[in-house]
Amino acid sequence: PFTGPSWRLEYTSNGYAFLNTSSGYSDKGKWRVEDGKLCVEWIKLSSGCNEVRVAGDALHIKRNSGEVVTLVSR
Repeated sequence: PFTGPSWRLEYTSNGYAFLNTSSGYSDKGKWRVEDGKLCVEWIKLSSGCNEVRVAGDALHIKRNSGEVVTLVSR
């Protein structure tokens, strides 16, 4: 099975996003949906809009670089 760093990624109904990782990194920002993409204006991370797909318990986020990040619920 895949083992990697733990992330807490939360999108609230009032338009805010929160990110915390097991390494101690954290960030927050505002999110919205635009042209079918998830857009987040982070304070520290690069902001932008990304394609997102859900498959089972996995969330796949395609970054602007083309890299696909998969997040799995534990």
